[in-house]
Amino acid sequence: GMAHLTMDQVTVGTPAYISPECLMPGGRADLRSDIYSLGVVGYRMAFGKKPYSGTLQQIIHGHIGGRAKFDEPHECSPGTVAMIKKMM
Repeated sequence: GMAHLTMDQVTVGTPAYISPECLMPGGRADLRSDIYSLGVVGYRMAFGKKPYSGTLQQIIHGHIGGRAKFDEPHECSPGTVAMIKKMM
């Protein structure tokens, strides 16, 4: 009964984890979108918080602008942080 949610031109997802190309007009998701979102999950695991917070507009601008801070306190190896950064 929810097939209409996955139609073309309809964005579905949690703004905190959605990739920049999905937020852009005419943007199309592909496998890189999944890698980005997995990187956001990794960021949350490494730093204990989402990379962008605030209003919906602030979160969207954060994803589009790529302004995540990777110098926050964490207990991960430099290689792990570098991998998360590359995914995002």
